[in-house]
This record gives sequence, C-alpha cells and structure tokens, in this order.
Amino acid sequence: MKLTLLVDNHHHPEQDLLSEHGISIYFEQDHYKWLLDTGNSPIFIENARTLGIDLTDVDYVLISHAHKDHTGGLAAFLEINTKAMVFLSANIPDQRYFSLRHGDQRDISWDYSVVEKHKHRFKWMYESTYLSETVAVIVNFQTVFPAPKANSTLFVEKDQQLLPDQFKHEMAVALCSEEGLIVFSGCAHNGLLNTIRTSVEFTGIPKIRACIGGAHLPDKNNETSYECDEEILTIGRLIKEQYPEMKLITGHCTGRHAQRLLKSVLGENMDVFYSGYTSEIL
Repeated sequence: MKLTLLVDNHHHPEQDLLSEHGISIYFEQDHYKWLLDTGNSPIFIENARTLGIDLTDVDYVLISHAHKDHTGGLAAFLEINTKAMVFLSANIPDQRYFSLRHGDQRDISWDYSVVEKHKHRFKWMYESTYLSETVAVIVNFQTVFPAPKANSTLFVEKDQQLLPDQFKHEMAVALCSEEGLIVFSGCAHNGLLNTIRTSVEFTGIPKIRACIGGAHLPDKNNETSYECDEEILTIGRLIKEQYPEMKLITGHCTGRHAQRLLKSVLGENMDVFYSGYTSEIL
C-alpha cells in the first residue's frame, strides 16, 4: 500500500509543491482509490496534478472530522470528480465549530452547502464498519486515555451557545492485513492512543504496522500551553510498549517540539510527513 500526502503544513524539501494548514492523504487499497480529507482549500488538487495523481478516479472520500482544514477543498473536489462517495460521521450535520486558540474566536466550520448540492454522494456513519474487504471506518472512540489538552480551545455551537467540542464527529480509518493494522488518525482529537485502541477493538487485530496522521499535540505559545514534555514522552513510551512494531508517521497538528520528543522515544519508528511525502507500507 502506497500513500501520498497531497497537502500538509510543511513544504516538500525538494519539490515545488504547495502547503497550508490542512491535510489530505491519497492511497490505493482493495482495487479502489481513496482520499482522506481535502485540506483547507483546493490546493491539494493542484499538488495531485503535479504528482501525477488523477483525482477524477478516486472512488471514496473519507472525512475525519468537520473542521475546515480537513474539508475546505471538498466542494472543488466534487466538481472535478463525479463518482466518489463521501463518508463522514453522522454527528456532523447542522453544527458550527469554533476555535478560541490565540484568544480570538474563529469559525472553523465546513461549508455545509456542499451537502445540499451533492446529497446523493454523502454517506453518514453511525457506527464503525468496513467499506471494503480491508478498509474500515472507526467511530465512537473509547476514552481510556486522556484527550489532547489543545481540545480545550475548540468549541461547537448549540442553541446559540459555545460548548466544549467532545469530538463525537471524528472518524478514523483502519486498513487490515496479516502484517497488522494501518491506522489513519486525521487529527486524533480523541487522543492518539484512544484512536489506535478503538481500531484494534473493532478489527480484532492487535498488531499495529503504522499510524499516520496528526496527533493534535501543537507547540505551546505565549498564551497557551498543552501537554508537558513528560506527558508527550509518556505517549511515546506507551506506543513503544503496547505496539512495539508500530511506525508513527505524523505532521499537520503535531508540533515540532512534540515531534522531537516522540522521536527521542520511538527512534526509527517515527517519521514526519509534508506535502508530497510518500511511503510504501506492507
């Protein structure tokens, strides 16, 4: 299975590709072509053209959650691709999402009008299920481990009030094989360890080959701080202890400081992605 990061926060070290605060991942599995998230804008489409990936052939779109940095390019994608079905959590509709990070209130909701325009192409997921022989979508996460502290700046609007976002609208993806699971975490707002654990429980496959996506461990700034160094190191140690063969491939909402700390624990089993990053797994 080969995956390609169509867009990420960080630039490709050599190729002239676009970057933004967003994520979109392309992969092929079970003779289908899959797209996980659509970035913050349509620039992932331009990167795909540069990389020689034809997005008109994508069969399935998987939306990890409703924030704009994961859905911003969806409308543009559905204009160029006329066949792909879009799978996303049934907890998304009719809600608006806000970030209070950095002290200002920003609307980070997705554009729900795209559903009205393409109703027949959306599938709302109420429970974890397989979409193909080896690809499952994971919802309703277990909460054995703490959720990321940076969730404290994220809210959902209900009855004209802002309430803490519990991230019931988040979805992960698990690819199954005899060699182990590959888990796509999106942002892992429910916590990286909870995301992996729930994927293991649903599939019954205890071995993790790789976990790919953000871990929602942003760097602290002058206004806010989140997990301390020891808490981030503990996440790395638990991964190493419980899933010793797992490779963590992360970026997007995983800050540079957290990346360095996780790397200090995981060593060669840790890698950082960027726009245009590719990897062959299994």
